[in-house]
Amino acid sequence: RAQSEVEQQRFDALRAAADVSAAAAQVGLQAARADLEDERQRATAALAQSGELRLAADGAAARAEAARAQAEAERQRSDALRAAADVSAAAAQAELAAANA
Repeated sequence: RAQSEVEQQRFDALRAAADVSAAAAQVGLQAARADLEDERQRATAALAQSGELRLAADGAAARAEAARAQAEAERQRSDALRAAADVSAAAAQAELAAANA
């Protein structure tokens, strides 16, 4: 009977140790899940930031292209004004030559 009592206590101790081990495993699993969720949130934030940076770069490229197009339009306008001035000067010279003839 004493041996049976010792066996029962041993069994109870093993069961308690198994329960503690299972609880520790559960806590470890929950911690791992929390770490995984943190990593997922960090990855999502990094992806969003990457998208924002890409949009900013696209915007900067579009602004640079618009500035280039505006500079080209200004150059063409300047060329047209210069050509008009040349025509006007040629007409004035022809008028002067006709007056002197």
